[in-house]
Amino acid sequence: MATISGEDAFSTGIGLAFGLTMAQYMFQAMRPPERVIKQVIVCLKCGGKNPIENKFCGQCGQAFFLGTLIKCPKCSAMMPNTMKFCGNCGSLLRKERKRKG
Repeated sequence: MATISGEDAFSTGIGLAFGLTMAQYMFQAMRPPERVIKQVIVCLKCGGKNPIENKFCGQCGQAFFLGTLIKCPKCSAMMPNTMKFCGNCGSLLRKERKRKG
């Protein structure tokens, strides 16, 4: 019968622990990254990226929505009165007036 010395057992234990740690590390490295989509508003004045909740740019102070809000007749989303089409559903926000002439 073969006997195992204390040094051999120690080396085997260290090797096993290292192998398991490397396997776990490789598994995490090979896993596809989790994609978190974070919505941002890009300031038209300075190009700064801001959280979607901001009303003003955190870099330059520019207001994101100028004027009053109007309600979309189709989906009831509130949109700036400067927009012609709803940013939520794409429908026309107000009826266009026919020009005489």
